[in-house]
Amino acid sequence: MKRRNPPRRQIFVLTPEEKQAIACIVGAFVLGLATMQYRANHPRPAAALAKKEQSTKASRQSNKRTQGATRIARTTPTAPPETEDEE
Repeated sequence: MKRRNPPRRQIFVLTPEEKQAIACIVGAFVLGLATMQYRANHPRPAAALAKKEQSTKASRQSNKRTQGATRIARTTPTAPPETEDEE
């Protein structure tokens, strides 16, 4: 006589609601991975500047040029004033 295998017990017995919750969580995770991969491979183009932003940017660049010259003048070491010591 052959031995009959005992019925296999299921380790994870889940209700339909639990199965649905797990499926939603796994689906959200996969969707997040797909979005991350898409954004890595398709970067957004740089947004065009509005006229007001362009003029502001140009004025900032011209200010940086003039500030650089004054910054150099301020940081140039000068000789300390000589004082006469009275002995």
